[in-house]
Amino acid sequence: MTRSLMKDQRGISLVEVMMVLAVMGFVLAAVYGFYVSQVKSHYIQEEVVDVQQNLRVVMAVMTKDIRMSGFLVPSGSNPINALTDGAGGSADSVTLNMTTSIHAYARMTADASGTSFTASVDPGDAGQFGVGHLVKVVKTETSASMGTCTVSAVGASSLTLNGCSASVNATKGDIIARIPVGGTAHPNTVAYQIITGGSCPSGRNCLARVSNGSTHVLAENMTANGLQFSYLLDNGTETNIPADLTQVRAIRMTLTGETAREVAKVGGADRQRQLTSVVSMRNR
Repeated sequence: MTRSLMKDQRGISLVEVMMVLAVMGFVLAAVYGFYVSQVKSHYIQEEVVDVQQNLRVVMAVMTKDIRMSGFLVPSGSNPINALTDGAGGSADSVTLNMTTSIHAYARMTADASGTSFTASVDPGDAGQFGVGHLVKVVKTETSASMGTCTVSAVGASSLTLNGCSASVNATKGDIIARIPVGGTAHPNTVAYQIITGGSCPSGRNCLARVSNGSTHVLAENMTANGLQFSYLLDNGTETNIPADLTQVRAIRMTLTGETAREVAKVGGADRQRQLTSVVSMRNR
């Protein structure tokens, strides 16, 4: 019987080979289709996560600016400098007033005066400053700038200021605020708006922070109306266009981003993600 099997010369017919190849083709096509689907899903989900994370970071930056707006600004300067309502599906914008747009402050712990002097400050505050930084000394009672100076030395709890624009007469509790490039005006301004072109990549909508006229893109993949504000007033109402900016007690921010970058590579429709937060105006 073994010898009979060894002498059997029968093989696989062409029809059988073609049937096997056809079945394998169907299986490979299904596997490839599943693989392509998973790759697309991976790329899109990866960008969805990026969009969500970017929105959270932007919201944190905007929240800090809104909470610090109005801090030590001159009397009569409202925390909100200006705003626009993007009617018809366009984005909103808002401009805020603040002592310094980079939030670097040091509280003086002793009196000091002159055009050159060493100011004692709270421990830890001095680390926000460096030699050559331009600062202004602000009187806490009036929120008025007493002059601009240059930092010439930094100690553990002191700042040495030289070349002040006027003779400073500061008392304990007054504030030394660092001045960013282009931010010599008192108060500084910070604006949030959607931009296209310029520092924003071609074909995209970007959310920009404009500090004293200098534009910095915070997020690239925003929708055309991806920045929306509404304003909560002292009387308990909420409006898109407050008639009196001094009545605004909080701002509702809504950010909308989209997955335009990776979707363009793998095809399919853009996916949008939205984040909303209400931030109180602390200094008004």
